[in-house]
Amino acid sequence: MPAQTWEAAIGRQLAQEIERQYRILPDPAVTGYAKGLAGRVTQSAGLNVPVSLKILQDGEARVFTFPGGFVYITTGLIARTETEAEFAGVLAHEIAHLKLQNGYYSSAGAATSVAPPRVFIGCSRWTLNSQIPLTSLAELRSREQEADTAAIQFLRAAGYDPLGMIEFYNKLRYDEPQLAQTWSSDNLMMLHSYVEESVPPDPEFIVNTAAFDAIRKRFLPEPKRVPSPANRPTLRKVSSPVTLH
Repeated sequence: MPAQTWEAAIGRQLAQEIERQYRILPDPAVTGYAKGLAGRVTQSAGLNVPVSLKILQDGEARVFTFPGGFVYITTGLIARTETEAEFAGVLAHEIAHLKLQNGYYSSAGAATSVAPPRVFIGCSRWTLNSQIPLTSLAELRSREQEADTAAIQFLRAAGYDPLGMIEFYNKLRYDEPQLAQTWSSDNLMMLHSYVEESVPPDPEFIVNTAAFDAIRKRFLPEPKRVPSPANRPTLRKVSSPVTLH
């Protein structure tokens, strides 16, 4: 089976599996906003494959990207990003994997008509440490760095501050260290330096928008209500007359 045909079939199969495991968010406003943002980044990347983006109702911050242009983002990830530039950075990184077609690691076995020489893992940045073969770790780190470098250029062309992507991944690395096997603080520092040296500061870069804040607000946990002192229950000593006999 030709490689492209096999990859497209794998992408459809994995997309169907995701949609069996998760509930798709039935909110056209959120989906429309995310698709518009993804479209802007896709255009800047020159990606010829149409991107099918869907939002999953799940509190964990996760992204799933499959061959054929299938991208799934959880509501938990939207809540975790703090600016539109951060959200665009996540999309740009995933679109870079689609553009580079590098969401694979080499199989240890020989290729056959049934077993391809590469095994699909997608963006390993969202893969738990236990799921990453140690023999493929160096290869996966290299692929993530390739996607980061490409994403920086896509973000710049789309008018977003590329530092937003780095800032988000740095926060997530400390919040969820089990995901950090393929990205270290040294990698992020080098990436930060690369942006400062190769991307001139532009006051027109988009950092945040009111539209993003409105979308993100839908998925933030509701603050706990603290009763005001006037309405707060109190323990009061009640004096009552005592009759002596």
